[in-house]
Parts: sequence; structure tokens; C-alpha cells
Amino acid sequence: MKVDQAAEQVILGDGQYGMAMEYLFVFQELAMEYGISPQAILKGTGVPLDALIQQGVRIGHRSFSQAVKNLIDAVEDPTLPIQYAKRMTMLRHGALGYAFQAAKNLTETSGLLTKYIDTRSGGGQRFERIESEDTISILFSIERQELGPDVERFQCLTLLFNIEYLGRYLTGTLRETIANEIQLTSSARGAIPSNLLPPGLTIKFEQPVNQVVCPKEYYYRPLVTSDSGVFNTAMEQVLKEMMLLDPVADIALIVRNKLRDHTGKLPPLQKMADDLHISTSSLKRKLKNVGATYQQLRESVQFHKANYLLGTTQYSIEQIAELLGYADGSNFNKAFKQWSGLTPSEYRKK
Repeated sequence: MKVDQAAEQVILGDGQYGMAMEYLFVFQELAMEYGISPQAILKGTGVPLDALIQQGVRIGHRSFSQAVKNLIDAVEDPTLPIQYAKRMTMLRHGALGYAFQAAKNLTETSGLLTKYIDTRSGGGQRFERIESEDTISILFSIERQELGPDVERFQCLTLLFNIEYLGRYLTGTLRETIANEIQLTSSARGAIPSNLLPPGLTIKFEQPVNQVVCPKEYYYRPLVTSDSGVFNTAMEQVLKEMMLLDPVADIALIVRNKLRDHTGKLPPLQKMADDLHISTSSLKRKLKNVGATYQQLRESVQFHKANYLLGTTQYSIEQIAELLGYADGSNFNKAFKQWSGLTPSEYRKK
């Protein structure tokens, strides 16, 4: 058990990232429907049974992954992620869930997701919104080690399906045919019956990235639950929760978010420091305290964007280089090979 002094929160079990305990509550409810006891689900997690009735505690991310593995090992059912995701109602996401449902549209909601997911996951999970001419994609990545491909598949499918499903709920389109698509890098564990999916949704496995892709116009539909007063109140609480995160570690999150939101060539260190109203030496020191450098964060974001464009679009190498702010395709080729050991062309053929 660890106590996060900055947040004054107890993180039970194993893992530096403290996930909201509500997620374990829902997981336990699902397990019990299969006749799996809470003790069996918590086996090997280091989380005591009375954690389910404690207030103000979180569960370490590795312990949560172990609970997922325990259920997957006990139940051979490929629909488990779908069932879990459907139980993850908006209110299970706390203050952030209230902000989601009170926003103007899914564009605003997705912006909240990318910036404030750490208030629920504790860190280590990343969402990014990518817009093309006709679609908007929400990419998901796990920046931490999970317990094997089955657990990773469960978590990726759960989160992306939950995003798609709640989007329909917020826009009042649960029964409307919408051409949305969930793409997963993992292989399928079994068939998911179409009658469990909302109309128009397809799920594809063994894809280049984990993402949910939706028609662009869908993201601009007004939410049926939009309320500016509720939104402002919820956001006050969300921002308080963000402030409770480790203020030192948070600087890396802030820098990464600003880099993701930037289009074209990413800004140099001096420009980023100016935007944050601190000196370059202070920014470098704060990042060093969490084992990061500005160049590492910059290259990570640049590489992630390059991977996405190479894997999901037909843009030429020169077009991608231009979108990422490179002077020419040659410079982009050199940078990408340093990142991955492959040229962009070789990576695309892989």
C-alpha cells in the first residue's frame, strides 16, 4: 500500500498509477454474474476484500490488470469487454463523467478525455484525437506494461467500446445506424455477436493502431444532456482532481498534451517554456525530476503521429513529412529510421 502525499490518496495493491475504485466495483459486479467470488478476482492483487467498502482509495494499475487476468482465465467469453464497457455508465466516471455529459458536443467531450483521463486512470493511458477530411479518430495507447495480450485486448476493447457507446448515449443515437468502427492491434479472442453491438458499429482486429473512428459530422451533433451550469461545476471538480496529481509529474503530462494539440512542426524548448510562463532551465529541471527530457517527449509525440499517418492513410511520405513540419521527405526518413530502425516505406509495408 502506498500513500500519495500530494493527493492524500491511498493506492491499494501494486502499481504506481492509482485507478478509480469505481472501475473495480463494476468489474466485481460482472464477475459475480459468472459465479466468480470477489476473493477469486482479487487473488494475487494485494488488494484486501474490504477495499470495496473503503472511501477515497484507488487501486494500483497492475493490481487491476491482475483482476482482469483472473476473470479472463476463469471465463471463456469473448464478450466480457463489451459487457464490462456497457456497465461503465457516465456516472461511473466521476466528475469527468458529469463534464462529459454536460458538454456541447462530442468534439468537446473528446477534448476533455484527452486532457483529463489521468483523473480516472491515475496515468499511463493516453488518448489522442485525430481529424481527417471525413472522420475523427480517438486513438488509445497504454504507456505501461500490462499482463499479456489478453489483458491488453480486454482493456483496449473495453475503453474504445465505452467511448463509442457513451457517445451514442450522449447524442441520443443508441438505436440509429452510425458507421463507427473500432480498430484493435490485437488478434480476436473469439466472435462477438452482432446483436451485442450498436447499429452500424464494426470491430476489426490486427489493425495498425487502437482507435475508434467516427464520421466527422457525428462529432458535431449537440448532446441531449448539454448543460453549461453542470459543465462548469463539474469542471471545477475535475481541475481540483488534476491539481491533486503529483505536481512534479504533472509537468510531463502538460507538455505532452500541448505537443499533441500542436499542428505542423512541433515547437522548440524555448517556445514551450514561454507558453508555460517558466524559464527553459526550470522546464528542463522539472522534466529531469521525472526522468524525461523535452526532446524525448517531442520525439515520442512526433513518432506517434507518424505511425498513425503511415498506418491509416494513403498520404505519400512527402505529404506526411510536410504535415509533421519537416522541410522535406529526406529529413523525415532519417528521423523515422532513428526512431524505429526502419524507413517510413519499410514500416508501411511491415
